[in-house]
Amino acid sequence: QRMVDAGVAVDLREEEHYFIDREGNVTTDETKKFGEKCTQKIIHPEYCLHADEVGTDTCQEEDGHIGGTRYIVPSGMKAFLRGCKNSHRCTVFAITAATGEIVMYVIIFAAKELSFLARMGLDIEVAAADYGPE
Repeated sequence: QRMVDAGVAVDLREEEHYFIDREGNVTTDETKKFGEKCTQKIIHPEYCLHADEVGTDTCQEEDGHIGGTRYIVPSGMKAFLRGCKNSHRCTVFAITAATGEIVMYVIIFAAKELSFLARMGLDIEVAAADYGPE
């Protein structure tokens, strides 16, 4: 109801209600329906934002054998691969509009100290030299 009040969606009349199938297509066949009946229609998807959060750590010390990659080394030797042992954690929020367009990324760094520029935020589309001296 809040989306209707905000002017982003409209209520549909009873005869206009519909179902969606697994592919996102409108269907009247109740055997193919996926989810609840749609009773509203979004008229401004560009105003509807979705956020997805992922976290990562650069430390690879405990990663183990991932992905099934095999390395060939002489008999009796062990393959030593370079990997970061320092822990640098971050969380990334990808914010997209319901149209599918990317609105922004929010990156949160776990750090004891950040430079002034890092605290103020960086525009990834601007070359580092354009920021001037720190």
